[in-house]
Amino acid sequence: MPVLKMNDAEIASLRQLLNDEQFDFRRLDHAHFQARSEGVVVSAYRSGKVVVQGKNAGALLGRAGFEVEDAEAAGGGGAFALDRITVGSDESGKGDYFGPLVVAAVVVQPEQVVTLQKAGVRDCKKMADSVVLRSAKAIRDLCPHSVIRMDPVDYNERHAAEGNVALFLSRMHAEAIAKAVADAPRCEGIVIDKFTFASRLEDALTAAGVDLPVVIRTKAEDNPAVAAASVLARAEFLIALKELGEDWGVELKKGASGAVEAMARDIFRVGGMPALDTIAKTHFRTTTRVTQETF
Repeated sequence: MPVLKMNDAEIASLRQLLNDEQFDFRRLDHAHFQARSEGVVVSAYRSGKVVVQGKNAGALLGRAGFEVEDAEAAGGGGAFALDRITVGSDESGKGDYFGPLVVAAVVVQPEQVVTLQKAGVRDCKKMADSVVLRSAKAIRDLCPHSVIRMDPVDYNERHAAEGNVALFLSRMHAEAIAKAVADAPRCEGIVIDKFTFASRLEDALTAAGVDLPVVIRTKAEDNPAVAAASVLARAEFLIALKELGEDWGVELKKGASGAVEAMARDIFRVGGMPALDTIAKTHFRTTTRVTQETF
């Protein structure tokens, strides 16, 4: 049963994470709050003591970025290790109708892995958005990195010209990697998650002037450099999504769900295809449904 001492800012950050993960909040005497979800109960007392109970306690604290004694329970087990200076690359936004496509590359040294774990860095799909944004700052401060962002207007033009996202995604990865390793001349290798046409990556890296061993494999986010890249790419995507939504006075939704389609339909009614071109990846089937069913 982890018991931590937190200041007001840390408690507020924890509360935001629990809210993002849809914990059930309850009143508790002498406490800021008590929050419950499957396998974990969090009690944050006004004294600054925070008690985390349940079988999922360690995993929660790992996502929140707080140090715990049991690193394995926090999601930082033996697989999350590094034996040489590595650049990892990952993308975000590929499956989201709204927003850009983002690729990030991060160079990590073995001695930096523990620091990244303490900052909450792991596969971004297992992190709340608030923790992604906070952890991204730690990565930027610690590691050589590069972020390539392709906003919807450019994305739609590129897709119309090439017909397949994967064809230009490999060049984005190569560009991000080349820029990151330029600031890390001792980098010894590249790790990237497998994607369609990933075989083109080596040609793209050669064209970008990068000559390092490349490992392309599934579930590469268990590598600290790839995990850090996933966090940095997702943070940039979230920032961009917020910026694009502000132009329309809405909070653009993530993914490609029915709620996303409903929002796209409302925007299309007002601004037509020019509006969708500026905020959405228009080759998605969502566009066909929105434009055919609106009128």
